[in-house]
Amino acid sequence: MNKIVNFNSEKEFIAYRKSKTCSELGTGSEGTCYLGRDGLAYKDLSEGFRSEVYIPEDIVTRSECSVKSFAFPHVLFTVNGELMGYTSDLVKKDITNDKYLFEHGIDHIDFEKLYAAYEVLYDDAVKLAEEGIGIYDLSFNLMFDGEKLTGVDTCGYFHAPTMECLHNTDCVDLAVKNLFTIYAKYGYGEDLDTDMDVKSFLEMVKANYSSSDGKGRPYIKQ
Repeated sequence: MNKIVNFNSEKEFIAYRKSKTCSELGTGSEGTCYLGRDGLAYKDLSEGFRSEVYIPEDIVTRSECSVKSFAFPHVLFTVNGELMGYTSDLVKKDITNDKYLFEHGIDHIDFEKLYAAYEVLYDDAVKLAEEGIGIYDLSFNLMFDGEKLTGVDTCGYFHAPTMECLHNTDCVDLAVKNLFTIYAKYGYGEDLDTDMDVKSFLEMVKANYSSSDGKGRPYIKQ
């Protein structure tokens, strides 16, 4: 049974979230994330456009799975049965988000560590399938802190028979490649071949986009 805390109004939920958080971490298409005073991430879906409608009772939570590569919600917050937010493990930094790459290039990335993190993520995706949990929308919801890859915004993940979750590993492969596709497209005007295997793909990215001057800044084509 999911741990759900229901509020009588959106205003009541926002007041509660403000009392539990100390700073904003970032915002995107699925709400705003805040740093909790307890060290957890607090997602607030009341802010901005919500593209998905979730059934709280169907959402996969941390208590239901054994893997640690995905930041599944701990506690769900609802208002009259509608998902309004949740807590999850905190990913303290992401050195492969698009803004960071355009500011710093890729020279700061240890590609051996990235590939090792990919292998862990891949194995965890297999374990999820074995536990009957399917991955949904991992691309552009994957964060790398320099050591570990973590899938975030997991509310769309679903329970299904293992055979229906075999796409999990394909989702992981594409998500890791998509860490660099926007950078290559808008920094260099190049479309990357995502049909390559992950190891060859990462080797290609490192060889083609690492800078010789050590600054790692992209050349923006005019």
